[in-house]
Amino acid sequence: MNRKLNLLLTLLIFIIPLALSYAQDIPVQLEFQRAIENKTRTLDGVPGPEYWINHSDYKLDVDVIFENDTVWIKGDADITYHNESPDELNMIVLRSYPDMTADASLRNFYIFPFNETRQVSYSDLLIGDDTIPSAMLMQRRTSTNLMVRLNEPLKSGSSINMKLSWKYHMHPNINIRQGVYENDAIFIAYWYPQVAVYDDIYGWDMTDYAGIVEFYNDFNNYDVSITLPAGYIVWAGGTLQNPEEVYPPGLRVKVDNALQSDDIVNIIKVDDLPVDHGNREKVTWKFKSENTPDFTFAASKTHVWDASGLEVEDGRRVLVSAVYPDSSKHYHKAAQFARNAIEYLSFECPGVPYPWPSMTVFNCGEGGGGMESPMMVNNGDQAVEVLADEVIFHEISHSYLPFFTGANERRFAWMDEGWATYQGIKWSKADSAGTAGNYSQVFNIVSGTANDLPLMIPTYSIFDGLASNFNSYVRSSQAFMTIENQLGTEGMNNAWKIYTQRWHHKHPSPWDLFAVFEEVAGYDLDWLLLPWYYEFKTQELELASVDTEEGNVMIKNIGGLPMPVYLTLEYEDGTVKKIHKKPEVFKSSAEVTIRIDDPGKLKSVKLGNPYFFDRNLSNNNWVKE
Repeated sequence: MNRKLNLLLTLLIFIIPLALSYAQDIPVQLEFQRAIENKTRTLDGVPGPEYWINHSDYKLDVDVIFENDTVWIKGDADITYHNESPDELNMIVLRSYPDMTADASLRNFYIFPFNETRQVSYSDLLIGDDTIPSAMLMQRRTSTNLMVRLNEPLKSGSSINMKLSWKYHMHPNINIRQGVYENDAIFIAYWYPQVAVYDDIYGWDMTDYAGIVEFYNDFNNYDVSITLPAGYIVWAGGTLQNPEEVYPPGLRVKVDNALQSDDIVNIIKVDDLPVDHGNREKVTWKFKSENTPDFTFAASKTHVWDASGLEVEDGRRVLVSAVYPDSSKHYHKAAQFARNAIEYLSFECPGVPYPWPSMTVFNCGEGGGGMESPMMVNNGDQAVEVLADEVIFHEISHSYLPFFTGANERRFAWMDEGWATYQGIKWSKADSAGTAGNYSQVFNIVSGTANDLPLMIPTYSIFDGLASNFNSYVRSSQAFMTIENQLGTEGMNNAWKIYTQRWHHKHPSPWDLFAVFEEVAGYDLDWLLLPWYYEFKTQELELASVDTEEGNVMIKNIGGLPMPVYLTLEYEDGTVKKIHKKPEVFKSSAEVTIRIDDPGKLKSVKLGNPYFFDRNLSNNNWVKE
């Protein structure tokens, strides 16, 4: 990447280059340029000498109340927000995510009025020495953000304490990424008043949660108490502090044994249900987690529980659990699938030890997708085993992006969803029964249309669900697959390792990632990055001609995105030869001619590879007449 800056303005439409810049320079947003001037960022993919990040300490007490078919979440929050920035802050932004399903909220999709909920009910907010009445708190807001104006600015290096209570109910028909499920099971996420991110590039994150765009968090500390009726077992994104109080007799020993075992241990079997909490009506579960971006939890009376331990570095083992209905199709194997995933991520790519003490794969039994959160994933029940394995891998891979390296998923969802999708497709070896098959169908619908958008268009500005899905998952994963093809698997794995080690517990930007790719490559990648991330181009190669006399095969890049070339040559005697050319063959030309051996004996030529999509497959084959 040539390090002369261009300013990216107004969604890539108007690009104003700085003096002496070149046509192929990667544009850099004005906000990022200012961060460089403030010495929090560099153009070398490393944090600047003045880099900073804010954080919060949460003490949360929550009651989960079951009233017939309604589940109420009732909580008390004691939050301390630490301003590590050099700025004086005149306000605090609190997120109120449950309001996404409330009437009059901004959403990416329609919800029937009888499925809508009311806004979260908040108490007065005690903030520092001031009290903000709840009525005023609710007036200064957007769809899912509460703007808390401060009477006195929060100075650099200081902190402020906030206390408030809240209550809301979960509609049983609305299970978006979390919810109330059959068989007395719940998964609770996005449930507490959360301080938004104030970062060194964009300031306060004011993006509303509308259903499609996901999340962006600082790295916080959590002390959480969860009270439920007796008979429930609770799993959470933290370490249980009072197992002797909440586990029925013998359960803690099983958990401890599972942590030390490399085999799968059946901690709770069907015959163990329901668990016995004696004559108690309610049980309070206490968890803590440190330096983590969020906190979620699940509870069930009917799920079985398998677990195993895995040593990810000397002296440190991770408890890997699968929690699922016994009727699940494939989740009897989920603990092993999850263990395999964490082992790969820890030792292969990115090759950084899994950073958390545990991982729980919770199977809600509904749908076929999944949703990630730190140390927890909430998955549906996939129809085929290969897809179940890949979905588990995909969601767990988010432990690294965005939960360890805290990318801004609201602006650039491709950074973490693209990572997880491309790694998942590799995990399943591009099996058509996995996401490669699913996303190839999406590709065939969207590629080359108005919904095929450059990746650097902010995710929150893409309101159409199909366009957002294609941008965040399909084009993004294909971009990473292409970069890996250019760098080689070893080089790409090294890039991810450098990136993770350099940016963990920070907020990396796309330009930080691009710089790492070029650092590993050792040469300029503008010719590859610019079309994939900034331009309206698509994936389509054409097998233009086969000259059996001269021994030449010509490939044309019709779509404009640099892609690798894979040729399968079949000869008349049954011999098959394969040819691979890196994407660099299209660095300076839209066509490439490849020399082949024994052209007169050639029977057929096929262009393509299952890891790479192509808009028009009809022009990818040649057969000798």
